[in-house]
Amino acid sequence: MTEIRSAETALIEADRLLASVNETDTSTALWKSSAVYPLAAILLAVAHDSGGHPTLAAIHNVAAQPDAGPNNSGVLDWLWAAQACPNEMLAEALRQASATHVRQRDSIKSVILEALLNEMGAKIIAAHPADTSSHVFDEQRHAWITAHAGIFTFQKRRAALLNRKLHDRDRGRIGLHLYQRQTPRARAAGELYPPVEPPPLLLRGLEFVIVAVAALAAPIGWIAGRLLYRYITTLVPEKVRAYPISALLWAAGLAMTPLVLTPSAHWPTPVQLWLLAQGPAIFLVAGIYGILEGWLAVEGSTAWWPPASTAPKPESR
Repeated sequence: MTEIRSAETALIEADRLLASVNETDTSTALWKSSAVYPLAAILLAVAHDSGGHPTLAAIHNVAAQPDAGPNNSGVLDWLWAAQACPNEMLAEALRQASATHVRQRDSIKSVILEALLNEMGAKIIAAHPADTSSHVFDEQRHAWITAHAGIFTFQKRRAALLNRKLHDRDRGRIGLHLYQRQTPRARAAGELYPPVEPPPLLLRGLEFVIVAVAALAAPIGWIAGRLLYRYITTLVPEKVRAYPISALLWAAGLAMTPLVLTPSAHWPTPVQLWLLAQGPAIFLVAGIYGILEGWLAVEGSTAWWPPASTAPKPESR
């Protein structure tokens, strides 16, 4: 951001940030004009507190908490910004905005937040112009896993770990904690990540039975299938558009065909059958991991084979 050492610079920067907010209706234009001086006061206060170099993280925290007050002393608020702002005219404008009706104040805050988020998005795109890793689908996968976790703790834990990865990536790129994926209770408690509530004890026993049966039936297939899953995800989206769930499940079924069609007189012994079943289990486990990891939410994962990626390769310098 621009170095801010005067009220004039703060007003220019506030105008620039607010210009990115789309005017969907006439009221948005009104709130944009009302937000110029409060945002300039916040910019100048944060810059004054940090030697002229405001950070999006600090500005976001001020704008997001207009009445944090003594209940959240660790979070900067509008009253703090009004006191820290060295320009009395801007400070008074922020105090007046803080004292308005809650709906008016929230409208001003919403416009400021949209302007800041637009700036953050522009910085992310500039820093990471083309994300060619499978992480680009983490948001969709997290939403699917959370919605379909049901009673299973391992799925809730999987969603929580992916949620943590998303939060950590946000903070690493932007330098602040975004609250969109937090539950209201976790946000009120000041928790970085929402807790995973365990299901009833009997249902946890069901999970143990499922895992034990799978481990006994296909230990080799499980390990190899997990490795196959990890390898395929390295190909998404650079080589293929999505994870090939359907192809893997069909491959498992086709690999089982020789065992099913073998005449009963020539059937292998139980030990031989167990060993032969490890091959189809590799594809079955890789397909199941694709489902458990939320790839059904990504378009193309249920096709016979995901379409090849059409993203242009980065030019070599």
